[in-house]
Amino acid sequence: MTHRPLVVITISFAIGISTNCLVDVPSFLVFPAILLTIIVYTFLFIFHFRGGVLTLLILIFLTGISYHHLRFSSNAGNNISNFVNTETFSVRLRGIVVSQPIDKFVQGPPLSSLKHHKNMATFLLRAEAIESTLQTETSRHASTRKRYLEDIMSKTTSLEWRNVTGVIKVNVYPTKREESTLASKRHYLSNKLNYGDKVELIGNISIPSTSRNPCQFDYKNYLKRQKPRIEAVAGVVSANNIKVLSEGHGNYFFKFIYDLKKELNAVIERHVKKGSIPLVNSILLGDREKVPVNLLDGFMETGTIHFLAISGLNVGILVVSLHYLLSLSRLNTRFLAIIIILIVFLYASITGMEPPIIRAGIMVAVYYGTFIINRRWDLPNSIAVAVFIILLINPSDLFNVGFQLSV
Repeated sequence: MTHRPLVVITISFAIGISTNCLVDVPSFLVFPAILLTIIVYTFLFIFHFRGGVLTLLILIFLTGISYHHLRFSSNAGNNISNFVNTETFSVRLRGIVVSQPIDKFVQGPPLSSLKHHKNMATFLLRAEAIESTLQTETSRHASTRKRYLEDIMSKTTSLEWRNVTGVIKVNVYPTKREESTLASKRHYLSNKLNYGDKVELIGNISIPSTSRNPCQFDYKNYLKRQKPRIEAVAGVVSANNIKVLSEGHGNYFFKFIYDLKKELNAVIERHVKKGSIPLVNSILLGDREKVPVNLLDGFMETGTIHFLAISGLNVGILVVSLHYLLSLSRLNTRFLAIIIILIVFLYASITGMEPPIIRAGIMVAVYYGTFIINRRWDLPNSIAVAVFIILLINPSDLFNVGFQLSV
């Protein structure tokens, strides 16, 4: 604890997160326990009694329990998950696009040929309002629901709106007519919608059902463990059912990042051969969705799919290259360290802030930070800092297999 306190603190925090995931400790028990532990620790610290370190670790353990509970289990009263269920039904939604739309292929049934691969686009929507007849809509007959959808599309039905919160994953599927025109286009939705757009859409919404068999993939749990947490899934047929109401409602930093990524994609499209563009985008920017399905299957069959994944290796290559180039300019070590840290975190933002990139970026920041403050670098403490920050960003990453293997 004395030599490497961050390691012990991170382990205690991680055990608290795991405990809440396995047991789901009620908050009315955790918060009084935290308050009591703080009082005990303060008393021990003031009067210099033994046991302060153990009490502090217990406090961090309880903090991990409460933090996971707040991030994973708690919901506001008007959260979208309180208004929908596993039954799919038609609805009209308003909200803000909080991720840049991605155009990709979705694979058809197993053993299907390439002609069964469908174009689609996906993005995240931070819901703001939903039409107030939602609850009565769940009980309608299928034919009635179809007629109701036609009514709201033609705007013959008067609707009232109810404010809601929560993030929804929206999948947009082209019609047959749109599908026929996509052969001559590279983009389906990514050129029409942008991060920060306020939109109104008409589609079907539901909450994925939980797994029913042991060891089966639980899609509902998977979505809830994402950052941001996804509460429901909406399907929209045709981009014409999405109307942009206004622009510029997002975070300025993320808007800058998405715009910069668009510019980098444009540079790649101008200077790389057409057939190699998806592969270069995947290796440099992490856009694996753009890789053709047949090529992706080839990488999977040969066991080389990891070459298309953005990982710490990419960050290592970037750092070594930057360090060598900046050293030639004879920059002061502190300025060199600051420039490398800024560029690494800019690259991490552009590639989607995936956990492997964040881990590598934090370790780079800790390593070069020692040059800034004239301290010695320590590997275990650096790993502990990286793990702790990742768990603060998304505590559910602790249960990610990629995170566990890399750490």
